[in-house]
Amino acid sequence: MRTKEFKQGRLFVGRLPFEADLLDSIEKYIIEKDITHGHFSIIGALKSGSYGFFNEKTLKYDIIHHKKQCEILSCIGNISIKEGKPFVHAHITLSDEKGRAFGGHLTKGCEIFSAEIVMHELIDAELVREFDENTKLYLWRI
Repeated sequence: MRTKEFKQGRLFVGRLPFEADLLDSIEKYIIEKDITHGHFSIIGALKSGSYGFFNEKTLKYDIIHHKKQCEILSCIGNISIKEGKPFVHAHITLSDEKGRAFGGHLTKGCEIFSAEIVMHELIDAELVREFDENTKLYLWRI
């Protein structure tokens, strides 16, 4: 396993805006606070959800839309640099009214009902995503 060690910077705790898009809200926040590296977790509920499953045959994300209210059981992600800009990569696990869980790669299309976020900034970090020939994904260069 290849790893790097970083120091923790600022800690942010807050709520994301009602009826906003979850991914857009995270992206706007990291730009506003000048966060280029970090990790976060979110819990709450959505009015509707959207997530992806990476199809290794087509090398694209198959997007799944959940058009009903759902709970955010967990949304975890990180912030690093991709193509010279801060990039949010996250996965989300949701549940429906019967407690069935589902989820995948966070995509645009998640309308927030309530969302509480805890974000840790990493300082003195240099995590850069680059194209990985084996997986055809942009992965960390470590």
